[in-house]
Amino acid sequence: MKNILIIDDDKLNLTTARKVLSDEYKVIPVIKGAQALTYLQNNECDIILLDINMPEMDGFEVLGKIRKIEHCRNIPVIFLTADNDTNTETRCFKEGAIDFIAKPFVPAVMRSRIDRALELEELRRSLADKLEQKTREVSDMKSISRQDALTGLWNRAYTEETVNKMLEQGVKGALLMIDMDNFKAINDNYGHIAGDRTLQMFADTLRSLSDKDDVLCRIGGDEFVVFKKDAASKNVIGSYAADIISDLCHKLEQCKFETRNSVSIGIAQTPEDGVEFSKLYNSADKALY
Repeated sequence: MKNILIIDDDKLNLTTARKVLSDEYKVIPVIKGAQALTYLQNNECDIILLDINMPEMDGFEVLGKIRKIEHCRNIPVIFLTADNDTNTETRCFKEGAIDFIAKPFVPAVMRSRIDRALELEELRRSLADKLEQKTREVSDMKSISRQDALTGLWNRAYTEETVNKMLEQGVKGALLMIDMDNFKAINDNYGHIAGDRTLQMFADTLRSLSDKDDVLCRIGGDEFVVFKKDAASKNVIGSYAADIISDLCHKLEQCKFETRNSVSIGIAQTPEDGVEFSKLYNSADKALY
């Protein structure tokens, strides 16, 4: 059952409205705007019928305060008024009401306007839900198109685009090319599932040792790239690379592969080795080998 909050300082109007509506709706009557605001702080309703001319706070002021309550911003509001002046009607719509009902109430007109308003609100919510779902789907598709399916790291195309944007903005840092030596032997001797798990372990290690602003990428196969932002000091970069090698080699030992695997890293810095991704990539690749 839909809930209708009615705000009117005239008790006769409240009684009339309840008689007209209570067979199909749950009616919550209040005589003051302050009472309505208190009710709405902890409760929800599907539509609000709001008298314009009330003491203390008129309907327009009450509506302004209602819209400041987070969960009340989209509740449809119908103004109740005995004033048939066109300026009042215009202001009703300008203030955000979806309709108005003239006093004294004509039961059939009141019911039809409320029914129509609730139907429109249901349609609005349905369309809003569909739009939100489509937005999420598009966002998910964009993320998928930018990510490596196996490791969840960024792919090369997205990484190149992102790093170039950072470099254009004057960001400095270091690009690390990371490669596992003799990875093919793991696939050949222990199968591709073991190889995939090893690559995922690589990715997890890079995440655990990197900062949130670093760009982590799987180029393909057993090749990874990290762009470490603001890593200007060779000592800092060298220490970071040594930690990656140490951690990865330790984990490879724990896997007990009899394949003599190790980890190599080549490093290029900005601006010494270039100020665009392709030049840094090539420099790091040469340093790797």
